Amino acid sequence: MDTPAPSPLGDKLGGKPKSSLFKLGNNGGPGKNYLVSKAMRWRTVIAACVTDADMFEVMGALKAKAKTGNLPAIVEFFNRTLGKPLEADVVERLQEVEAILERAVSGEVTLTPAPEAQAQTQPMLEAADTQPSEPADTGEPLDPLTTDEGETED
Repeated sequence: MDTPAPSPLGDKLGGKPKSSLFKLGNNGGPGKNYLVSKAMRWRTVIAACVTDADMFEVMGALKAKAKTGNLPAIVEFFNRTLGKPLEADVVERLQEVEAILERAVSGEVTLTPAPEAQAQTQPMLEAADTQPSEPADTGEPLDPLTTDEGETED
């Protein structure tokens, strides 16, 4: 008599068959990460313990070290005061895009794709036009567990 192979999930299923993992009503989520919530609590405690005067004192010490030529202190000083170069660039570009989108929403400008983007997307649009259309909406909610034949999957 053959014995069934052990499940690769071990006993994590609590004796449930593997087929019951992804069924309606089974949330399957891992839950909250304990370490993330613990780190958030620590940040709250640290913020409550640090005053503005403490921050000025620490930043003054960092600035003094940077002025002596301590390279890690210089890098940290610039990162803390100016931000990392890539981040500053990303923020600037994001602000430009947001301004353009606001103008487009208000109707001041019309957005058109660049010629290169049009050349790349045109074949996809043509292919989409040749695909069969979706069935008409009947107004009834879709049941994800129902097959095309109307039978329920188990």
